[in-house]
Amino acid sequence: GTISTGFKQRLKAAVSRCYPEVSLRVVLSSTPILPSAQKDVLPTMNRSNLIYQYTCHWDRRYVGRTSQRLRTRIRQHVPLYVRNNTRLDKTPDSSIGKHLRDNDECRAHYTDDKFKIVAFGRSEFHLSILESLHIMDKQPELCIQKKFVYSTILFSRMNSCLG
Repeated sequence: GTISTGFKQRLKAAVSRCYPEVSLRVVLSSTPILPSAQKDVLPTMNRSNLIYQYTCHWDRRYVGRTSQRLRTRIRQHVPLYVRNNTRLDKTPDSSIGKHLRDNDECRAHYTDDKFKIVAFGRSEFHLSILESLHIMDKQPELCIQKKFVYSTILFSRMNSCLG
């Protein structure tokens, strides 16, 4: 600013009066008062507005979207009674929960790490487009309720443009 520029000029003038052969070059820099702290990184399970993929022990996949925290959505997919191997007579609402209930090996190898974030969305509309694109690309076997996406006019046009 103006104070720094004035200080620089006075310093150069004082040095050239005492040492005329020296050509002083002044470089101004400032140290932040507070150390620059990076923004805290939100843990993966607490992120929201995203597209996620679940891959089971047999490499069967599910692609979904959520505007909730990922942890909350995972709990909806895999309720405690499925995780704890209790009440296997009860039918989960999610195709992931049904798959785990029906497949002992996948249930035995289940961890929350089987869920991965594949994209982030800015709005519900953006999430729905991203989800459709990922479903079209990956064609996940466990997305039973989303099979209608494959038969839509938009999907067939996009498929013909991409393929």
